[in-house]
Order: sequence, then C-alpha cells, then structure tokens
Amino acid sequence: MAWHPLIVGVDPSAAAVQAAETGWALAQKVGTSCHLVHATREVWMATGATPGVVDAGAMARELVQLSRRETVRTLQPRVPEPLLDAMEVEMGPAAEVLAAAVRKHGSDLVVLGGKRHGLIARWLGGSTAKNALRALDVSVLVTTHARPWERIIAAVDL
Repeated sequence: MAWHPLIVGVDPSAAAVQAAETGWALAQKVGTSCHLVHATREVWMATGATPGVVDAGAMARELVQLSRRETVRTLQPRVPEPLLDAMEVEMGPAAEVLAAAVRKHGSDLVVLGGKRHGLIARWLGGSTAKNALRALDVSVLVTTHARPWERIIAAVDL
C-alpha cells in the first residue's frame, strides 16, 4: 500500500511536539513525506474614522511570522530542521487550514496532538481535534502524552 503525504497540525504546545514526533516517525516508517501545518488566528479590527492609519496586511503578515517563530521555538529541540523550515502557516480556523493542506498535498491522514480543555475553553472554541474530526473527510490520528503506539483507540462507522 502506498501512503500519501501526512499532515501534522502543530502549535506551540507540548501536545503538538508529540504529534510532530509521531507524524515524522510514522512518515519515515511508511516512506512518505510529512508536512507541518499551523493555523494562526485571523486579525479582526475596527477601521475607525481615520483611514490608512493601520496597515492590516502588514499586521497580518507580522502575526503569521510571530506565530511561526513561537511554534518553531517549541518544536525545534525535537523536530528535524528541514521539517520546521517547510512548515506552512496560514490564517484561519484550524480545521479549514488543515482541510486546505489535505487538498494541497493529497493527504489521507492528519496527525494532531490531543489536549485536555476545560469546560469554558471547550465552550468558547472547542478542540482542534474535535473540530478536525467533524470537518475533515480523511483519517485523523490524535496523539496523547502516552508513549507512541502504547494505546490505540479506533472509532469506526459502518
């Protein structure tokens, strides 16, 4: 069976480090490529009465670069440099950014780090993993802090 490229959703968290390590190791084992993808929040701002005071495009570009630097700083000690250099950073909801990366690379697996969110966080924004499971039409592997491959839970639907 030939594997398609893997997509790994990352952010500056310990869970993302686990996902990136797992995705990279899996890609190496099956002989395919691995693509790190980070979604950063969109910039929403009121224009105010004085036009041209704030360059929203420049602000968005700076936010993307800041997000990239922060995510690379978290992943750098444990993820290969070429993988970090090729990381894709896009603005928008994580599930939509991941879906675009799946289409772009022809992927059939997305790897995400599982986090425990409190009630308010789940209510406000939900979980990236949960949103991805609902929005993507490809398989999603959610890693945990357990050792990789120690425990696998598979949800199936006939």
